[in-house]
Amino acid sequence: MKRLIALTVPLLVLVVTVAAIATLESQRKPDWRLELDAYIAARAVSETITVQSVAEARAPENFEPHMGRPVPGESTWGERLPYPPLEVRCVLLSPQKIPPPDSEDLGEPGPSERQIIYVAYFSDALWHVGWLLHEGAREPFAPDELEPLATLGCDLPVE
Repeated sequence: MKRLIALTVPLLVLVVTVAAIATLESQRKPDWRLELDAYIAARAVSETITVQSVAEARAPENFEPHMGRPVPGESTWGERLPYPPLEVRCVLLSPQKIPPPDSEDLGEPGPSERQIIYVAYFSDALWHVGWLLHEGAREPFAPDELEPLATLGCDLPVE
């Protein structure tokens, strides 16, 4: 009986630990979303930014450097990114300007220009791997500024 208890208790502890880790991991946001949320939090000083739409690129291998400007952050990428990325998320952000607290204007916050953001997953197959944001076009969108969305296969409601 002692031997059965001695084997059952460690096994039970292992099962409970694995179940707890699996539960916590399932509740965690994806890494690309954490990068996007950090970008939004850093930019949301004078405006409220909401994610209007997200689309996964069907052809991420078509992402090229001219499609968006990399956003400097905590990554250690340096100047040369290993194009093409392995995955790309196209995001349409919709900011709303917030009037300053000392402002006499207590009306509705004014609309701001929407912006396309690309969240790309790069890997140099050696040391660096991770998500990096690229700032794309701002409203009003010119037809040539929307070409990257079609090239990547992202369906964002930009009309």
